[in-house]
Amino acid sequence: MKKELVIAYFLLVVAELLFYSFDLNPHFLIAKNCIPVLLVFSFVYSKNYTLNRNDKILLASLILLSIGLNFSYFFHTKAFYLPIITITYFFEIQIQLYLILERLKRINTKESKAFTKTFLIFSLSLFIIILFFPLFSFPLQLLFFVRVFQYACFISLVFGNKKLNVQISLSLWLIILSNVSLLVDLVLFDYNFDYAIIMIMFYSSKFFFLNGYLKMGKEENIFLPFLTPKEK
Repeated sequence: MKKELVIAYFLLVVAELLFYSFDLNPHFLIAKNCIPVLLVFSFVYSKNYTLNRNDKILLASLILLSIGLNFSYFFHTKAFYLPIITITYFFEIQIQLYLILERLKRINTKESKAFTKTFLIFSLSLFIIILFFPLFSFPLQLLFFVRVFQYACFISLVFGNKKLNVQISLSLWLIILSNVSLLVDLVLFDYNFDYAIIMIMFYSSKFFFLNGYLKMGKEENIFLPFLTPKEK
């Protein structure tokens, strides 16, 4: 991604956080919507306005990101906010998982190792949910459990996998830390600058996944089966 676009992206993130801090709601909403729009433009521009099938699928995840951001703005005080936003971002991450699986022709680590990592994280996640989330309803606990298992599968794919750009792994850890920070704020205790801490990691995760995706396409050329002869 071009350096100018990267700078513009993080300037927008800073602007959004400042508008939130000073309760400048119209400006806050505009900045919030400009962030996914800039990601879409940066992606299409970096691909020279020529998109293959999976590129278009990635655009769907950016649309889900925009939907989630706007839903959070308008409905964050409603009772149905948490389950709906969880489902929205579940599908966004599922698209990322699909794209990772499509790019990996074979996983470097053995299946047994991947299964072991997934199972361990799955078991630990179940323990955490049972221990810390008794205040949530059972359907919401189930949604959280599905999300955590989704992250466990993601970790089993990216951990130690040299076929993936390091920014993909970084994006995963940032989104996990963002979600953990959100749950701490919701369930355990309030802390200063909670919105800034959560959203900086959230927006950084989106940037690193997109940039890692672009770098993998350029450096490793894994996606040839889905390209037209002209694109090859």
